Amino acid sequence: MADNTILPGTGEVYAADDISSVKYQRVKLIHGADGVNDGDASTANPFPVADIANRISTTSFNSRDAAT
Repeated sequence: MADNTILPGTGEVYAADDISSVKYQRVKLIHGADGVNDGDASTANPFPVADIANRISTTSFNSRDAAT
């Protein structure tokens, strides 16, 4: 079900998500060339990332480690 809201005075619709009667603006990460929507980023359509410097680490970071 759409939780969209009409912006007063303009008639334009913006996407929202209603969580416990509070509307949060819905902002979605999409990718594609200029003027093209290749779809929302998701596990089925992941956002493309290039590790051009070979610096991405798969080591997890725990915020508790930073305090010690």
